This record gives sequence, C-alpha cells and structure tokens, in this order.
Amino acid sequence: MGERLCVRLHLAPHRRQWTEALNEQLVSIPVLDTVDAVPWPGMRSAIQWLEGNFSEVLLPAFKEARAHRRFTEHGEGLHLTGMWETAHISHQKCQAQLYPSFCKLLQAIRKALPVRRGITQARFARMHPGTRVAEHTASTNQRIKIHCGVENPSNVTMFIADSSITWREGKCYYVDDSYAHHILSGPKDLPRTILELKVVHPDLAWADFLDEETGELIQNPFRRRARAEL
Repeated sequence: MGERLCVRLHLAPHRRQWTEALNEQLVSIPVLDTVDAVPWPGMRSAIQWLEGNFSEVLLPAFKEARAHRRFTEHGEGLHLTGMWETAHISHQKCQAQLYPSFCKLLQAIRKALPVRRGITQARFARMHPGTRVAEHTASTNQRIKIHCGVENPSNVTMFIADSSITWREGKCYYVDDSYAHHILSGPKDLPRTILELKVVHPDLAWADFLDEETGELIQNPFRRRARAEL
C-alpha cells in the first residue's frame, strides 16, 4: 500500500524506486542486459570493453584477489544470512601495483565516459551459499552500476524492480540500483562472483546535480560537455 501511495502522490516515478535522493532529470532504467539497448555511447563502449577483456584482464584479476585472500566481509550489513564479501580494485584510486592490467583498462573506460571522474569504485563481490541480501535501494539515482558475471554456476538471480538478472560468466549488465532489489543464494548453491563498477550517471554530463543532503540543485561537479555534444 505504501508503494502504491508513493507513486499515486508522485513521490516516486516507479513503485519500486524508493531511493532517498531522486534526480528527476536523469533517465531511470532498472536493468539492461543488451549492449545495443544502452542509450549512452560511452556506457556501451565501457560494457563492450569489459566483456572483450574478460578472459585476459577481469578473470585474472579475480583469481589474483582470491589467491591472495583480499576478500573481506561486505560492510553495509545488508546480508541477513550467509557471507557476502568484496575485494576492491579501485576506490578513490586504482590499485595499479596489484592490478596493473585492470587499472589500465579502467583508465581507458574513464576517458570514454561522458562525465568527469566517471568511475567511483570497482570491486569484486562474492556471495557464498545460504546468503540472503535484504531488499534495499541505493541512496540516490545519480550513479548507476555495471555488473559483470565472473562465476555463477548455480544461476543465482537478483530481482530488481519488475526485472531480474541471472549473471552469466563474461556478460556485463547496466543496473540502476535506485530501484528496490534483493538476492537469495540457496544453501546448496555454489559461490557467485561479479565485478561491480559504480559509475556516475551519464546524464550528469548535461543535467543539474542534486545535493543529496539538502535536495537542492547545485553546480554539477561532473559536467564535462553540453547535452548536444553527447
């Protein structure tokens, strides 16, 4: 009832988009699993480059992180059961000494994106058997994610808005996690690992930026070019 009321009162454009800071100037699409459907050229290039470098860059980086035990438990407290853990490649700064090929790829992707400082984080996220991630949303729609399947032998699925993703090895997806989503891994499922990139929303190349604390439109720190130039 609460969801329907929010939509009816125009407090949310979609009954599953509960995010606290909603910038209505930005295109909102819960998930896209086909590169050609992604409306931003820079995002399409990013997904294509990640998929094209899966065997030579992404998979070796995951094996490196796993072999050196760089995974730590997810710190946001969203998993109600089981174990959900992450290994960071880039957070503020890419760890080039640990992942030189991956950091070189991220640098190329950043140049292709339409916004300044477009990638804010890159990490592997690994879910172990019997893990339940509570339904939640991101705090804002001003950044989106790219998910790339690394391993998912048991076909663990994420349900988001009215859609779902069953990650496939070497396949990347556009995800807007300002929509409600949750994941459940069964007790007999094998571990599921994805690469997750947090990316500044491409429309912030032209749109106003919403202060996530005050709700006011302010000078956009990410704008690099006018909309007509995209």
